[in-house]
Amino acid sequence: MCFIEPEAVSLFRRQIFGAGLAGAAVAGANLLLPGLAEGAEPTSKSGGPGGSGVRFKWFGTNGWEIAFGGKTILIDPWFGRFDSGFFSGKFNPNTPITTDQALIEQHIGKADHILIGHGHWDHLADIPDIAKKTGAMVIGSETHGNVLRAAGIAEKQIVQVKGGENMQFDGYTIEVFQGLHSMGPIKKYAVPGHLVTVPAAAPSKVGEMPEGDSLIYLITIGGKYRIFSMSTANFIEREITGLRPDVALLA
Repeated sequence: MCFIEPEAVSLFRRQIFGAGLAGAAVAGANLLLPGLAEGAEPTSKSGGPGGSGVRFKWFGTNGWEIAFGGKTILIDPWFGRFDSGFFSGKFNPNTPITTDQALIEQHIGKADHILIGHGHWDHLADIPDIAKKTGAMVIGSETHGNVLRAAGIAEKQIVQVKGGENMQFDGYTIEVFQGLHSMGPIKKYAVPGHLVTVPAAAPSKVGEMPEGDSLIYLITIGGKYRIFSMSTANFIEREITGLRPDVALLA
């Protein structure tokens, strides 16, 4: 599951990783970071860009900032950390969605793209405000796009995808793959569903933010440095077979 409550992950545990060390805290880091095995340079102990020239900043949960060559890509940036009762077994779908504007102002400067892994509140709730602040292109599914539209995000910022897209930009690409959300103990998806039309108002409660498809991303910089991002603990094997990322960011 990817629902992180305040007691599970503190925002202040965020760390800055160089390209060679992103995700090294994950067990089996050598398996997740084939670039190290192939000779990629790790970052220095002081942090900052590694030998690849790519900088990673972790915001907690599945929130990441990836910066390179004057470009910034955000993945699922979420700072709210409000308690929905999910991990205590007392999930309240009527939990109000709140945003911490001070933290957004403190930690989010610019962004060229925002990638949405899936539509639950701990991934998407802060993205409308961040999109308004930065003017970034936001990439996600139909459901995610409809949440953004309801929140007043300009249509020109919204890129709606299904999986299979390979978008070319100046010096880098963003490729999209279909994914799966993690199942619960009784083999059900948490807060499933889709928004096939634009809601009358932006979601105000966590139960109003369904998954709306899970997406996996592969960012390729300079035609050779590959970053894999998956917002859940589940995937479709045939979708990602054969990918050889240098860095894997796994929720």
